[in-house]
Amino acid sequence: MAGIAWVTGASGGIGRAITLRLSEAGYRVFASARRTDKLEELRSAGVVPLPLDVTDPQAVADAAGRIAETAGKLDVLVNSAGFGLYGTIEGASDDDVRRQFEVNVLGLGRVTRAALPMLRRGDLPTIVNISSVVGKLALPFAGWYSASKHAVEAISDALRLEIAPLGIRVVVIEPGAVKTDFDATALDLLDASNDPADYHPARKGFREAIVETYRTAPGPEIVAHAVLRAVQSKRPRRRYAMPFSTKASNVARRLLPDGAFDWILSRALRLRRYPRDTFDP
Repeated sequence: MAGIAWVTGASGGIGRAITLRLSEAGYRVFASARRTDKLEELRSAGVVPLPLDVTDPQAVADAAGRIAETAGKLDVLVNSAGFGLYGTIEGASDDDVRRQFEVNVLGLGRVTRAALPMLRRGDLPTIVNISSVVGKLALPFAGWYSASKHAVEAISDALRLEIAPLGIRVVVIEPGAVKTDFDATALDLLDASNDPADYHPARKGFREAIVETYRTAPGPEIVAHAVLRAVQSKRPRRRYAMPFSTKASNVARRLLPDGAFDWILSRALRLRRYPRDTFDP
C-alpha cells in the first residue's frame, strides 16, 4: 500500500477525483465531507467514508482521532473542502463572508492542525492545499472568494517553512476553470446575491464570460493527476497550476503593470466601459 491519505471535500468535484485517483494508486484514503450519501458511494472503491463538517471543531477532532486510532499515522493530507462566493464586495452580508472564510480558511487550518501530529509519523508526508487561480489574481464579483484563496496561499507559504525541518512538505494546487459542480453553485450564489442594481450590467457580462469559460473547461481529473504527482515525488514543486490558461494568467499577473492587467481582465470578463483614464498608467 502506498500510504494513508485524508481528503476533505471528497463528496464531489475535485475532492472526489483526488480521492479516487489516490485510491487507484494504492493509498488507503479517508474521505471526508458533509454529504454522507455521496461519501457512501466511494466505499466500493476501497475508500473509508468519514463524515465531517470542517467548520465544526469537535467534528474535526473526532475525524482525526478516528484516523489516528485506525491507521496510526498519515502520509498525505489534501485540503479540498471549499466553495466560491460570487457577488460584489458591497452586496455580500457579514454572514456570507464569515461562512466563506470559515470553510475555505479556518476549516483548512483546523484540519491541518489536527493532522500534523499524524503527519509527523508519516512516510514522505505531504500536505496539499487546493487553492485557485484567484489565489494569485483577484476576480471582480468573486472578491471575497479571491480573498479566501489569497489567505490559503499565505498560510501555505508560512506553513511550508515552519514544518520543512520536520520533514513535511506543503504543496499548493492552483486550478483555473475545471468542470465540476463548482461553477453552477457559484453562479447560483451570484444570481441570488444582494448586489445593488448599479452593478447588474457588469455582473451580466461577468456571468456570460464565466459560463463560456467553463463550457470548454477540462474535468477534475487534471487536478487529481497533479496531486498524485506531487505526493509521489521526492522533490515536488511548491505550486502546480492548471490548465495552461491558468499558468499564462499567473505569468501575466507577475509581468504586467496593474493598469494593463486590469484592462485585459476587464475585457476578458466583459466588464463594459472600464475607466482606463481613472488612474495613472
